[in-house]
Amino acid sequence: MASESQYRRDPAAEKLIRGINVSVFQRPKLEAAEEAVDNQFTRPNHKVMTDLTRQEVDAKLAQNRAEVDARLANFDTSIKTGFAELRVEMAKMRGDSEKQSHDSTKWIVGAVFGMLSLSVAILAAIINYSKGDKAPVPAPAPIIVYAQPAPQAPAQAQPPTK
Repeated sequence: MASESQYRRDPAAEKLIRGINVSVFQRPKLEAAEEAVDNQFTRPNHKVMTDLTRQEVDAKLAQNRAEVDARLANFDTSIKTGFAELRVEMAKMRGDSEKQSHDSTKWIVGAVFGMLSLSVAILAAIINYSKGDKAPVPAPAPIIVYAQPAPQAPAQAQPPTK
């Protein structure tokens, strides 16, 4: 009988549980109508409600495949548009970051130039003021060259007049 417990059908299992109360493993007896509904083997000519034909299965698979293809196409489109938008945003951010990089480079160069100029000015001032502590060195006396008139030839003696 198809509704028998598997322990009743298997002789090894039956020997194993012979010492145990067998009533624990027995199914309760069902009414004839319930037995017919629960056990499909009691009605061999009856077609079970869940039986499908190959055509029904193929049609359902084709429908599922079409739905999946449509979803994948929609997903593919949304991914492509999303990445295109992301590329546009990244290009904007790249331009902004390049501009900020150039601006900060200008500020850094200007600040370094200013600090170097200030450092040189401070060092020059310190050096100049440190020389001021020494006694002033007198300036050398100027060399004066006097130009003497060229000697004139003596006047010729005039003969004495009479």
